[in-house]
Amino acid sequence: MILVERKERRATWQAEEPRPAARWLASPAHWRELGWYDGGARDGLILWGEVQGREVQPYRTAVGTKSGSAVCGCRSRLRPCKHMEALLLLWEEGRSIFSSAPEPLPEWVAGGFRRRSTRELLGTLPEPTLPGMEIEEAAGGSGKRVAADDRLAESWLSRGRVWEERVLSGLTVLESWLEDLWRGGIAAMGSDWEVECERLAMRMAASQASGIARWVRQMGALSVEAPDYADQLTGRVGHLALLCLAWRRVDRLRPEERIDLWVATGWPQRRRAALASPPLEDQWVHLGTSILMDGRLHRRRTWIYGQRSNRIVLLLTHSPTPFPVRGLVQEEAAADTPQRSEGLDQIPSQSVGLTFDGTVHLFPGADPQRGLLIDWRLASERPITLPRTGSVAAGLVECATALAIHPWREIFPLALRGVVPHREGDDWWLVDQEGRGLPLLDQFLVAWRLLALGGGRPLDLFGEWDGRFFRPLTTIESGRWVVLS
Repeated sequence: MILVERKERRATWQAEEPRPAARWLASPAHWRELGWYDGGARDGLILWGEVQGREVQPYRTAVGTKSGSAVCGCRSRLRPCKHMEALLLLWEEGRSIFSSAPEPLPEWVAGGFRRRSTRELLGTLPEPTLPGMEIEEAAGGSGKRVAADDRLAESWLSRGRVWEERVLSGLTVLESWLEDLWRGGIAAMGSDWEVECERLAMRMAASQASGIARWVRQMGALSVEAPDYADQLTGRVGHLALLCLAWRRVDRLRPEERIDLWVATGWPQRRRAALASPPLEDQWVHLGTSILMDGRLHRRRTWIYGQRSNRIVLLLTHSPTPFPVRGLVQEEAAADTPQRSEGLDQIPSQSVGLTFDGTVHLFPGADPQRGLLIDWRLASERPITLPRTGSVAAGLVECATALAIHPWREIFPLALRGVVPHREGDDWWLVDQEGRGLPLLDQFLVAWRLLALGGGRPLDLFGEWDGRFFRPLTTIESGRWVVLS
């Protein structure tokens, strides 16, 4: 008897010849810590055990004989895998190797089966709040509410459910990995920490959790010589643990919070999701732009400020090739470069401080920050002061408030008023008039340039804060906008 996973996500036991690999694994020599538990009318018998595979650590496998629930820590995309089949064969052909009395469920088995039951609750969000699932009144005044595009909505929801299934299977491996890391430390992971992180990142990428894979790779790339190495590693482990906890309780999240969790895990944000939100018409100011590498892609973050809405919006663009110039757009020479742009094709380059009237649609979320600019036209001249500036303390309070609403946010826009570069040993800080400071990123060149621009006088700066360093992007000197990064 083996477990067969059907397309409608319902599992049944069918009489079928097990695979040769499962037959070979159905030997007590490959298994340890075998156990069973009576799951009652819902799950029937629950069998579990640890089987040695190709990895250093054994795979944890558990199956429910009646409900069809099953979990395994192997990388196989086929469900049921050979380890699940082998565990059933062991029970059917060699029950004497199991204990004679039922045993309490280990935490990893109970947790895996709870996540399995959680999956049944996924996909039941209120339709009006989901991207691509907006509801409109039916034509003819019939009073019926129908989807704007039934086929598109059904396809989107179907892809979302399949994606959640894959992510949840990958999170089982991640939780086990984090548990081993917490108990044994980095030393228990082997001699090559970076290789171990890359192996886990590939497993997360195979589960379509690209956001988690990126965080794991960042953990492997941390330098042990950095003075705050322990703090960085602990922070990233805590971030991953919080993601796993959120997925366990995904049914308790509000729809917009669930969307934030999806995006943080790796769900791609589609233009259609933003276009479904109400338009935000305002007079915008281009505050600054940063360009960095994100894996194999070049990512450009453009920050604009709405003068009437008092909102800072992020415009995000990716490119497989380097951006040739700073600013919002590319030069004509790169017009044939394959990129994904968001309505910024005609805005002149080097446009920091440019003011324009435009329409922005925000991507869904609990505290929307990223937007899509679809229409714009030039307005007045550049402002002579940097908008929305404040002290370091006020800026950190604003960042903490945003983080409480959206715990997965990594970058925060920050406008500082009256700060001066200050050197302490080899470190540089931006200190405001209250004596509070933020450490500088790219310290040497940026700090001396700020000293040269201000001559020691306080400056207003706009930049990005990642929780550890502040990266200045723009300042205004004598009414002139200056690009710093």
